[in-house]
Amino acid sequence: FLDDPYPHFERLRAVEPVHRSPLGMWLLTGHEPIVLACRDPRLGRDLTMWDAYPALRPFGAGSALEETAERFMLNLDGEQHARLRRLALSAFKPRALAQLHALVERVVDELLDAWSGGDVIGAIASPLPVRVIAEILGLRSTPDGLAQLAEVSRALSVVVEPVASKRRLAAGDAALGEL
Repeated sequence: FLDDPYPHFERLRAVEPVHRSPLGMWLLTGHEPIVLACRDPRLGRDLTMWDAYPALRPFGAGSALEETAERFMLNLDGEQHARLRRLALSAFKPRALAQLHALVERVVDELLDAWSGGDVIGAIASPLPVRVIAEILGLRSTPDGLAQLAEVSRALSVVVEPVASKRRLAAGDAALGEL
């Protein structure tokens, strides 16, 4: 499953689009059930309130990485969510989006100019978000700096995985500590 989850998701979508996992969590595999669940005020986002949360994060409990993930805007309810959403809203105003559009377009042009054909994922799709994030954060865009940012991003992405190994969580926690 971890190597290639997509065939499993496809089967679930066809047979049981709303599935209760052995861990007691609900897994929604279709667009419509997901939209309905996201809009239902009875369902919360606070990870710490989930009955299955301790089973999902046995290795990350108490780590800086886990505590950070628990405070992500998407994992909060009520006023905490609303406060962070108000802070983030300015990034999505038309002027900010126009600046971001210009930045993304410039980076894509640079990547396309450097591309000699072949691996589109490795040459364009993978470096694009790293380059854009580096520019937004004002980080130096040296090859070593971009490689380090990509590695830290990969390590930190473990917080959005429903099931992660102790090794991956430890690497993500260590990466957060280095920031």
